[in-house]
Parts: sequence; C-alpha cells; structure tokens
Amino acid sequence: MSYVIGEIVKGRIIAVTPEEDQVMLTVNLSEKHNALLPASEVSIEDIQSSSNLRATARRLVGRPIVGKITNTDPLTISNKQAIEELEQVDKLEIGQVFDGIVISVNETEAKIEYNSHLLTLLPQEEMGIMPGTNLKMILKYGQKLRVEVVDVKDGKYIVSHKNFLQDKNEWEERINKYQIKGHYLGIVTNFIKNGVFINLEPGLDVLCSPQPEWFELKRGDEVIVEITDKNSKIKGIVTGKAF
Repeated sequence: MSYVIGEIVKGRIIAVTPEEDQVMLTVNLSEKHNALLPASEVSIEDIQSSSNLRATARRLVGRPIVGKITNTDPLTISNKQAIEELEQVDKLEIGQVFDGIVISVNETEAKIEYNSHLLTLLPQEEMGIMPGTNLKMILKYGQKLRVEVVDVKDGKYIVSHKNFLQDKNEWEERINKYQIKGHYLGIVTNFIKNGVFINLEPGLDVLCSPQPEWFELKRGDEVIVEITDKNSKIKGIVTGKAF
C-alpha cells in the first residue's frame, strides 16, 4: 500500500517519544506502515506545550487519530491539517446520535469527540443525572459515551446523554438511600455563589446551603450533611466537620 501527500488517513497512536527539541508520536496506519506525527501538529489542547512526557503518553497512547499525509519519506502526517479539512465537509445535525469518546472532562462540562476529529460539548445539565453532579466523578478520559446533538452555539455542537441512561430508576434508588433529616458523611467538592456541593458517593453531589459562618470549608474537607429535600433535586445543609 502506498500513500500520497494530501491523503487523509486514520490510525492509532502507538508511541510517544522525545526527539531532540520536540515530542514525536508514532501512528500505526496499517500492518506494515507507521507514520510520524509531531506533537506540534496535534490538534489537542495542551499537548503541544506539555513538558510532562509521561502524562502526555497516558493521554495519547492507544488513541485513534486522523492525519493528513505531509511527507512520504519519512511517512509523516498532520492531525491539525486533517481536522481543518474534515471540518469543512463533515457536519453534525441536530438530532444526530453517535458514540463519542470523552477526551476532556471537568466538574461542569465534558468534551466528546466524534469520528476522531469533531469536538462536541456535553454540559453538566445534559448528562441527565442529578443537577449539580460533578462530571469528573462519573466520566473519565477515553470513555465511550452515546450522545445526541441538541444544539449549536457559537459554532460549537452541544450534545446530551439524557436519553441514553442505562437505568433511569437507578438514580432514584440511590437517592432513596438517603433520608430527610438523616446525617451523612460527605466530601466538599465545589463552591458556587449560592451554596456548596458535597459528594456523598461517586456521581452524587448534594447542593448545600451557603458555607456556615462558624467554620471554614475547603475542597476535600470531610463534613456532616443533613438531607433537607429530595424533590426536584437532593439538597442539604452542612452541620459540621467530620471527626
């Protein structure tokens, strides 16, 4: 099999290595062909400037990726150029469903990749679990997730997972374990203007009333939470720090 300059190819990253003053990736294209991909030609946030080779390898090795042939001797590709070209012809439509890959996640938003090149955004409220749930507790890098395109804002595709929860009753069952006026051990995960989020178990955060004036809280603190509401969302108050 021969490759020509300008051809769009797809492969899998099999190595990340230091090469003089840059980081070089090796992408397996076929049984007999590997291509070189400079980190500077990867269209993934923070990869180009990362100085931690081990962390970069954890994020990339085994990952499917697209590239545009820029040289045949040695065989070299550019992920940036491939994405620029594909974005002009490969579009998503509202209502379209696809199985994407989580490539970035924080507490309130996840980035889901479509077909190894298009980025979509999954807001916290579109996960379809509990309002205020910390997405970092339930999603991880590289995870496959079925989503539906629900909107386009500022040129960015917004997706939702609400219609694809494996068991919508699971969350009600989890919430029912916690009784009104019951007191439970939790961990401080986040602060917002109107309250503080306390994690009771993986994927389940309780929105509590503003931070108590009589003691200071910080992320990671173990606290006691009294459950006050389980109607529209689970709520509580922090009654003290854990022993």
